[in-house]
Amino acid sequence: MGKRHGKDFAELSRGCVRLQAVVEPDDTRYAEGCEWTGCQPARYDSVKAMLARERPDGLIIASPNHCHLDNLRDLGASAIPLLLEKPLDSTFEKICEVLRFARRYPAPIMVHHVMRYAPIVRQARELIANGALGRVCSANFTQTIGGGMFHNFRRNMQTGGGQLIEKATHDLDVMLFLMDRRPLRVSALSFQQAYGGDKPDTLRCCECAERLTCPEYSARGASSRGGLRDVASTDDLCVFARAVDVPDNETCTIQMDQNAYGVYSHCFFTRGLTSREYQVIGTEASLRIIFTQVDGPVDGRIVLTPRYHEARGRIQEFRFDYGKRIHYNGAPAVVRHFCDVMDGAAQPFTTVEQAFLAELIGCAAYRVPGGAWVELKDMLPPDLAST
Repeated sequence: MGKRHGKDFAELSRGCVRLQAVVEPDDTRYAEGCEWTGCQPARYDSVKAMLARERPDGLIIASPNHCHLDNLRDLGASAIPLLLEKPLDSTFEKICEVLRFARRYPAPIMVHHVMRYAPIVRQARELIANGALGRVCSANFTQTIGGGMFHNFRRNMQTGGGQLIEKATHDLDVMLFLMDRRPLRVSALSFQQAYGGDKPDTLRCCECAERLTCPEYSARGASSRGGLRDVASTDDLCVFARAVDVPDNETCTIQMDQNAYGVYSHCFFTRGLTSREYQVIGTEASLRIIFTQVDGPVDGRIVLTPRYHEARGRIQEFRFDYGKRIHYNGAPAVVRHFCDVMDGAAQPFTTVEQAFLAELIGCAAYRVPGGAWVELKDMLPPDLAST
């Protein structure tokens, strides 16, 4: 994501932002980032070393999840606006520490919950906020995807945090955004059904004797996008290694205030069925967000269906072209908004407090993976009880 942010800011800010310096200890990663961004920023091996020489207008933290808190602490007495990748960190204890840090940090911190900025999500939020659904009652969010995220640090709970924190953070945040309800308690079922095994933890696909026959083989950096090697977030660590302890098929139910609830499910071994779809149900209508449309002329749709449409209603459909951008074309709005935050003209639209609430749901789910309920208020440390 670091290289993607660099490229997005270079292109979408129309010259208002220059990528001045990066912290990247790995030679290959640095070379790939330079290739993607088309520039060669000054390189440092630590945040402290960079800030000793540079005076940036803003900072982007896009390191692996388990490094975020350490990166923040390395800022010392700085007061530089931040764009922080989600999730806040990889464990509940460290996520709480990030929230504490944000509350005392003297500059704004904007969390990269890019889906809130996507036009398709903003349109859905506007429809719901304007009363199109009547009273919002429930939501059902689903996502199915291949196992690419199990080839890197995200395959391990300690470094990735689990997919209900890593991947579902986007979806749970959008669920809270659309429904405008406060989560109260969580129940979950969480299973490891396809990945994990007895392979060595250091085994990589490129070195494996089974690479010609393994259906999960990952050729890191082999494909291209826009003439550039697409290294994205994938690596080629074995998905059947002993270190793989992250569940790959999960569902959770969130009870909210005002007698509302949400259900979220995802599965990571559906290579042939990659989809993301949201449904929000109200007393007067239902709203369906279809994020991907394989065979159609556009990428996404919102379908608004009145409760009594057969008799007197009218089904409305809204179409969205993402311009071939990931995260449903949310990046342009992120860039514009963070530029305003750096200039002091705006406060973050996606805050650490909001991100914490979404990640609290994921953390709660991992405390009750067998279907019991956990009260969110019971998880909060006393100093964070007002969250």
